[in-house]
Amino acid sequence: RVGTGEAGMNTYLRTLAVFYLYGALVHLADLLSLGHHLGQTHGLAFPEMSLPWQIGTVGFAAVDLVAAAGLWLRASWGVMAFLAAAVAQIVMYTFYSATFGNHRGLVGFHLATIAIYGVLLIRARPRSLGS
Repeated sequence: RVGTGEAGMNTYLRTLAVFYLYGALVHLADLLSLGHHLGQTHGLAFPEMSLPWQIGTVGFAAVDLVAAAGLWLRASWGVMAFLAAAVAQIVMYTFYSATFGNHRGLVGFHLATIAIYGVLLIRARPRSLGS
């Protein structure tokens, strides 16, 4: 039988997987120069993006896809990909906002997802008999 904390974590990881799949699709659309038609990123086709944006687009298309698959499967490598992608975007949009812009909503999303993951992780841990 799955405990309440573990069931909550499983649901959360699957929900995150959907968000990361969406993120991967957004980056793939940008990579294929379709994102600017959909009003995404900064309105540029992939060849017109600066090199840092191109690198980020390719990298996050891959990492978000790996995170989505791994989170859906509830695999530890999926969690690591999620945390790596989240921390990387927090750093990009916080410390390198001159290059990547200031995306406070996305930074807030990533901070919230990491915090929720931490709380669920603590709740899902097995407790000793004395606790």
